[in-house]
Amino acid sequence: MLLSSRYTAEKVEQQRKLGLSRVLLVEDSAFIRKLIRNLLTGIGITQVLEVSDGAEALSCVKTFEPDLILLDLEMPRISGPQFVRMVRMDPEFRSILSRTIILTGYAYRSNVEYAKKYEVGGFVMKPLSAKVLRDHIVSVIAKADLGKSGNDKVQLLPV
Repeated sequence: MLLSSRYTAEKVEQQRKLGLSRVLLVEDSAFIRKLIRNLLTGIGITQVLEVSDGAEALSCVKTFEPDLILLDLEMPRISGPQFVRMVRMDPEFRSILSRTIILTGYAYRSNVEYAKKYEVGGFVMKPLSAKVLRDHIVSVIAKADLGKSGNDKVQLLPV
């Protein structure tokens, strides 16, 4: 019974944190943004700011102060990789990278290595399911709560 109540308490706390999370969704496709927003709403995240490229995302990191960033790699103007490099150069906002999940339709080894090199919190293949997205978000939030980050800690959870 103790294990069951502890497990339930952990799940309740996870859901509470999800509900309080402010998510910056950076994706150039309006259709994909809508799908991801619906997935986020379905897992209890309602504070979502959507932008269509890295240039908009850079200004929103400062004004919106997200708890988590969902970042597409392939975008116009400023791509996901360019965004990551720019944020990494700013000591005030560098820590958000450990709370960034890269979203991509391409599972190239170079993309995974890039995520590790720049110490992002996670890497998820599109198309997404609510469970996969939730698992990655919970993992990244837990890691951030523990103050852990590092280039060997990118979360590649099963799809």
